[in-house]
Amino acid sequence: INRVRLSKLVNKIYIATGVSSLNDPLVKLLHKEKSINIYRGNDENVLSRFYAISNIENADIILRLTGDCPLIDPNIIDDVIKLLIKSNADYASNILKRTFPDGCDVEAFTANTLNKTYLKVIDKYSKEHVTTYMHGMNELIKKKGKFKKSSLEHVADFSKLRWTLDEQKDLEF
Repeated sequence: INRVRLSKLVNKIYIATGVSSLNDPLVKLLHKEKSINIYRGNDENVLSRFYAISNIENADIILRLTGDCPLIDPNIIDDVIKLLIKSNADYASNILKRTFPDGCDVEAFTANTLNKTYLKVIDKYSKEHVTTYMHGMNELIKKKGKFKKSSLEHVADFSKLRWTLDEQKDLEF
């Protein structure tokens, strides 16, 4: 959260979590944070949480940042947002062609793209992973949107590095 706050272009932060009581400790902790909005929605349909927040805020641009990326770089966040705007894309990220370390993932998309996705997605995987329909990179998912995409790429390839926090070995690292 503190790293996201360093972005010059993010003006509102939401934590979109599920309604399950398993999330209660997280919500309790987040209530102590200033300028953090919490939205609790369907445990299995993360896409519906994004859609609800977008409608609550009447957002133009939405970011997807995940909790397993605690080393997120605010400069990358801003660069992806700028790329989305400059390229007039529907979806922009630094994951289309991976050159940044795993754990520096930033995805940005327009509200219109989110709305189209929300109306079209029917499979459980895409509802959980939000942007699968937008970027279309998962071969197992047959239904893919036709969106203008832009890719932020680093001049050097750091994609072999792992800065994510998914497993115990990541925490130890």
